[in-house]
This record gives sequence, C-alpha cells and structure tokens, in this order.
Amino acid sequence: MKRNKSEWNKKRKKSQINKARQLRKTNATVSNKRYKNAKKKNRETIDGRYPRVEFIAPVIFSLTENTEETISFLNDIINEIKNKEYRKTIFIDSSKVEYVTTEALIYLIALMDNTKINKAMQYTYVGNLPQNESARNVYKESGFMSYVQSKMKMLPKPSNKMQIVQGLKNDPQVAKSFSMFVMEKLGKQRQQIAPLQSIFIELMSNVYHHAYNEDGIMERHWYMYAEVMDKCVRFVFVDTGMGIARTVRKKVTEKLAAAIGKNPKDGALLESAFKGEFRTQTGDEYRGNGLLRVKEKMNDPLFIKFDVISGRGRCTLKDRTTEEGVLVKSDYKSTIYGTVYTFDVA
Repeated sequence: MKRNKSEWNKKRKKSQINKARQLRKTNATVSNKRYKNAKKKNRETIDGRYPRVEFIAPVIFSLTENTEETISFLNDIINEIKNKEYRKTIFIDSSKVEYVTTEALIYLIALMDNTKINKAMQYTYVGNLPQNESARNVYKESGFMSYVQSKMKMLPKPSNKMQIVQGLKNDPQVAKSFSMFVMEKLGKQRQQIAPLQSIFIELMSNVYHHAYNEDGIMERHWYMYAEVMDKCVRFVFVDTGMGIARTVRKKVTEKLAAAIGKNPKDGALLESAFKGEFRTQTGDEYRGNGLLRVKEKMNDPLFIKFDVISGRGRCTLKDRTTEEGVLVKSDYKSTIYGTVYTFDVA
C-alpha cells in the first residue's frame, strides 16, 4: 500500500482545522446518511481526480483516558475507509493533540496498515505530529514513526520502552524479549515472570485461533508495546480480530442469558469471558477459556491491574489487595473493532 508521508509535518490553515474539527463533532452524532452529506464539507480533490479527506485527532487522544471521543474519532476514519474511492488520501491532523497514549497510536497504525479495503483502493495516509512536545515525543519514542514514511531523523530506541511490534501467530521470541525487559527493569527472576510470558502466548494464540473476522474491516493481527511507568511496566496488546465482546455475543447460551440477561451489554459479556462462562466457535475448552486463563494468571502478585476494551464495553481487574481482585465493568455509546488490553506489572 502506497503511503506518501511527504506532508506529515505540513501545517494546516486555521480555517481548514476549524472546519474539520466541527465536522468530526458532527459526525459523532449524525446518522450514516447525514454523515455522507456532512463529510463533503471537508472534502477536496487532488489534480481534480482523487478525493482527499481530513480528520482532526482529539486533544486527549487516548482509548483508556478519553474512550468515547477517541473511539468516535477512529470510527469516523473507518466510515470514510468504507466509503470506497480509488486512490483516496486521508489526512490525519494530530497538531492539536496535547496528551496521547500508545494504544490509540497502535489502533491508528492498524487502520492505516491493516485494513482490507486499503489494499484494493490504494489509499494514501498523510499527517503531522502534535505541536505539544510531550505528545510529540510519544509518537516518536513509541515506534509509531517506523510504520510511516517520514523525512524526520530516526532517534535511538529509548531504553525505558519496548517499541511497537506486530504479528499474527505465536511468537515465543517476542514474548521472551518483553519478559526479559521486565526482568531488567524491575529486577525480577525468570521464575517470577513466567506467568507474564504465558499471558503473551495466550493473547497471541487468541488472535490466530479466532477465525471469526472474515467480514471484519481489519485483518487479524496483534500489536504489542511496553514502557516503564513509575515503579511498574505497562503493557499494551491490541488484537484486530472480531473482538471478545462480539465473539461472546455469538455464543450466548440460554444458561448464560439467564445469568446476565437476554440482551446483555458488552461490559457484562466481557465480565462473563473473564469468568469463563462461554466457549468459542472452535469448541476447544482451552481456547474457550482463554480470557479466564489470563485472569487466573493475573492472580499472581506480579500483576497490579488488567484492563480490556472491546465492542462497546470495558472490564477492569483491579483492587489487588485481595487474591481474586475486583472486576469493574462499564459501557460506551460507540463501538470499537477488535480488543485493546492494557496491564501493569510491578
């Protein structure tokens, strides 16, 4: 897929930015039919032939800290991707971003690099970096820049981060390197980080074995990242398959419906997955209990928090003062494709 990034650092006119920002706010509430009409305000053509559409990233660009607005922004891009137009250019304006977390950048990478329609329609993605220095450094140091073309000089890899990597199948070498990172930064012994390495393999396996997303917008891949934060290491793992919430919803049985309701919200579905109350399409108990097995390993004192966002739901395992911890579920208005995991070890 051709992606010319020559305009990555080009400043946009203030009038264009204001129009795009107002459009993005409008898109979050209008119907699909009205969306198609509204987005024309932010549309221009290149050489009179190929369309060019612009999107403004939220000031707080974070799936974990500003979930609703960030999902809405990403879904606006997805809606534009679905509107098939040959050799379209999509401009991502990050200039106003003041705070960003890596899972949002990973998801943006997945949209640019892993969306099925991109390959057929030969879309081009261009953009710029935040003006805010702190936010700009997250783009540079996370490994995001290695997924785009840029004239910017590449910086040495930061010692307190494991930059973004991606894959499809189990990758024991990647799992080992991320585990060794924890040993180095937190002074852990090999036997202490064994549950962590098992979780990496489990999450990678879920991506490969869940063959559900034939109709999904993105091909199934996983992306992983880690960084030192205070006295812990935070991991981000993004699965671009169908997503846990949608997978569980397809498998809701009468017994499970009696426990969580006939039309459960996605937060409740994620909670049921944590508890191992369903089986996946493979019929394999190991695969069906994947998230349960992850939760069981999370009981190890190595872990202090585990968070999952999928569909319109979220489930967080916290309060590790007790062995089992506490599961807290929540729900959103907007839907995210795939599954986003974040977890901390200390």
